[in-house]
Amino acid sequence: MGKEILDIPLWKKYLSYFKDVPLDHRYSKKNGELTLLLVRGRYQLCTTNAIYSFDDLYDNFTDAFRRMNLNAIPGDQVLILGLGLGSIPLMLEQKFHQKLQFTAVEFDEEIVMLQEEYTAPRMQSQVDVIVGDAEIFVQTTIQKYDLICIDLFIDEKIPAPFKTTEFLFKINNILTPGGLVLFNHLGITPTDRKETTQYFNNIFKPIFPNGHLLSIKGNYILFNDKDAING
Repeated sequence: MGKEILDIPLWKKYLSYFKDVPLDHRYSKKNGELTLLLVRGRYQLCTTNAIYSFDDLYDNFTDAFRRMNLNAIPGDQVLILGLGLGSIPLMLEQKFHQKLQFTAVEFDEEIVMLQEEYTAPRMQSQVDVIVGDAEIFVQTTIQKYDLICIDLFIDEKIPAPFKTTEFLFKINNILTPGGLVLFNHLGITPTDRKETTQYFNNIFKPIFPNGHLLSIKGNYILFNDKDAING
């Protein structure tokens, strides 16, 4: 059985509101150093240069879900490319009270083991985790998905194969009619913002003409359908 946050000593939870509390540290051949912290009472998974998961405080997706019309999702099949510690399914279930069927593709076995130990025991929804390459998965799956969340990083960089027109074509092919795509990109530095804006205009919008670029606290979330956003 994994470690529930409720099982963590109270003094650690209290301390986490004043300083980060280390809980676990592992080395991954694919991501390098992985550090699990307790921060403000939540699990935070970090690499050397990036935060991969932060429970419901993973603001880029938390704020994106808050600003979109979740009733616009046409069905219950959700695909997550880049699972991390599992913030996306956790917040959809527990913060936004969505009853959904989750499939997640994560290429790092160490991260999958951390998710199974620290997040899966806190959820009622089943998350079917596939350890493998997201590029190969979207090319070979015959399943269609109603919501696709793309969160594919090595440290702070999105690998080049996931920034191509070909990859987005594959995403569009496995999307149900009326389905929604959310693609996480960096927007911290002027270079990040310039590169993401160029990617959105030159590559994303030709595939998803009704797309929208949403700026959220140092990140951009690229939506395939601006009509799904409230306000």
